[in-house]
Amino acid sequence: MGKTKLYARYIKGFGLVVVIALLFGTLLACAGPAGPSGQAGPVGPAGPPGKDGSEGVPGRSAGEGGTALSATVAGGKLIIAGSGFPPGKGIWLNIPGAAAEGRDVFLTTDLAIVNASGAFAVTLDMAKPPIGGKGGLTPGVYTIKSVGGDVVASAPLVIPAPPATPAPAKAATPGAATPTATPAATPAAATTPPSAAQGVSKLDVSYGPAPATGWKWGVGDITTGAEERTEETPEGHGFAWIFYVIRGSTEVGTADGKKVFSAGEAVMVPARQAHTHRYIPQSQLLVFRPADRPFGDFHRGNRLYESDAQLQLKAEQNYALRLREFTLAPKGSENITADGIFVYVVDGTVSVRAGDTVTTQQAGKVFALPSNVRHVLSNEGAASLKFILIDLHQ
Repeated sequence: MGKTKLYARYIKGFGLVVVIALLFGTLLACAGPAGPSGQAGPVGPAGPPGKDGSEGVPGRSAGEGGTALSATVAGGKLIIAGSGFPPGKGIWLNIPGAAAEGRDVFLTTDLAIVNASGAFAVTLDMAKPPIGGKGGLTPGVYTIKSVGGDVVASAPLVIPAPPATPAPAKAATPGAATPTATPAATPAAATTPPSAAQGVSKLDVSYGPAPATGWKWGVGDITTGAEERTEETPEGHGFAWIFYVIRGSTEVGTADGKKVFSAGEAVMVPARQAHTHRYIPQSQLLVFRPADRPFGDFHRGNRLYESDAQLQLKAEQNYALRLREFTLAPKGSENITADGIFVYVVDGTVSVRAGDTVTTQQAGKVFALPSNVRHVLSNEGAASLKFILIDLHQ
């Protein structure tokens, strides 16, 4: 009887499991396929704004790799050169307001064509139209303007006054008494024109005593673009600096006032003197000084030359610094012997001979000449040569 009840319980449990399995299978078989997806809900609100982006790199100004224009007068010719213009474009050249009634003077009847490098050069005869009409431009200061495509540039132009022509001697009247000849007075040294070997003196100022270790030379140049540049030096320099204007002009201000220096002029700013500089557009200046220690910057200019060795001068001896300008025609030459000297080539190519050694230097280069050694500087080219020579003397 006990076993019979136990079997009955097993049969009931097994039957219950079977019934549950059958019900679950029936429910699965009765389920229909999945219905279609419902519509998308509404767009949620905008999120918070993102962080600001970083600032872009500043663009270059015209003076930092922009256009450049120069105008020089030499040998009755006006030479205009430019760079930074659209290649293949034509350039109009004119002088605003230089003609009668304030009209512009157009310098070329044909356009000057820019080469593949973005540069051009034009050489014009100063005495012939269309430069200022008949007779050319009168002496004065003008502004050359060039227009090529959307690019405009300008440069100063100085027309020097022609040398005075001596008056012709009057013919003697027949029968008149012949005047007694008066011995000519010997001209004073100050009025004696410089000889070829002396060059043209542009600056000759006292620089003071040489240090025991001697001096070194440091030379740089400052070139402005289409915009002028100004700077102020309220504390002055530890050393005196010399500025020579190659092209254009510069304004130097001191306690005595402001003065403008044009191309070919030089000025020394003494040590520890507060001063200001205003560099006119399209100008180029040479800046240099002797020093007894390494150089810093060159008034934000470009370093051209720094001597390796000290100049061997007499310690504690007072020296004067002299700057002379030389212009040599083709095949011309100069014999140079001096103390503490360097040369800057303004235009052309100079040949330098010392004994049997000959070297050449191009425009824009600076080089030193050893003290008390005879050098011959000559112009072996077909164009005019111009250089400046800086030396120390007692």
